[in-house]
Amino acid sequence: MEKKKDDLPVVVVIKEGMLQLAVCSNIPPERAKAELTNAVHSMCMPAGTQYGWIYDDSMEPAECESYEGRWHYTMLC
Repeated sequence: MEKKKDDLPVVVVIKEGMLQLAVCSNIPPERAKAELTNAVHSMCMPAGTQYGWIYDDSMEPAECESYEGRWHYTMLC
């Protein structure tokens, strides 16, 4: 059965490192600053810092090549 973009969770972890987290999300760039950090905190393990994963708005989000209406973001801890 083929997965559709609507079947995906709000946030999907692409790659997790010690200090960076790459995610794919259906939250559009204009709402990312307000919503993405909370969405990531509810979907994955927090980083081992006091503040957890925080959206890095200094990096431009990239459109997802696999699913229309999703973007790739970088989170920092």
